[in-house]
Amino acid sequence: MVLHLPNEQPRVPPPFIKQYYSLLRETGVLPNFWVSPTYWAMSEMEKIESPCRSAVSLGWKEIAAFPPISLVSHKILQETVGKNGPEVMYSFPEVRPTDKDREVFVGFNYIYDPQEFIGLKGKRWSTLRTSISKWTRSNPNCVFYAGGCPNWDSKPSCLFLKEWQQNNSVSVSDFDIMIRYFVSIENVPNCGFLFQDQMQTELIGLVTWDWNWQFVNLRFCLHKDEPYLAEFLRWRFYVYIAGLQQHRLVNSGGDRICKPKKNINMNTNVKATLPIYSWKEE
Repeated sequence: MVLHLPNEQPRVPPPFIKQYYSLLRETGVLPNFWVSPTYWAMSEMEKIESPCRSAVSLGWKEIAAFPPISLVSHKILQETVGKNGPEVMYSFPEVRPTDKDREVFVGFNYIYDPQEFIGLKGKRWSTLRTSISKWTRSNPNCVFYAGGCPNWDSKPSCLFLKEWQQNNSVSVSDFDIMIRYFVSIENVPNCGFLFQDQMQTELIGLVTWDWNWQFVNLRFCLHKDEPYLAEFLRWRFYVYIAGLQQHRLVNSGGDRICKPKKNINMNTNVKATLPIYSWKEE
């Protein structure tokens, strides 16, 4: 298998992405997991014109990712969704289909408080504490870099991704997005790299994130299939985010995002859950 790498030139969001992001923030909605200019650019979203021609959305060809926003009133045109226009994939917690016959439940977005991962205090964190302890005892020399990586080179990430794809089921489009996140040099500050030792001889985990005005989005968390590694890698990510002192919660997505094969049993410790819906075509 040949791994096709993206152009490593900086991926600058097109003006229409910045426009929709600004309009969406102005509406005051709580953003879902898919709201991020970085994600929109990495997934190559396009501008979707509304049938009324005075509204805009983002998506891919005939599918809109989000409801249209009026360029005049700067409000979400909820009543026009799916009417003589593209299907809409994702709602917001405050904006969902008014016609219940067309409402389709997509899943939950799970929200975590990264500050709680620093101490892992209380009985509800006992399982995670035990898992982290078991991993560190078996792998005392592992090193986690985030926000930058000494002697960074895209080749270890490419080899890791190639091996990971062979062992996991993922669509071609989603895998292309993963490559852009982990291999694009401008996104390195938003990546975490877990090595087996300080010599960086073996990469065993990758994590990447992006932002919106409300949340940090845990975009992808990939790792080798080893006991307790999933728990350890996610814990290191949350502790790093807590250390940034941004005072933002983390949206880890839901059923649609890439997850470890084994249930890491963290959903009982969520700060909040955001229900997400889509609109069926009429």
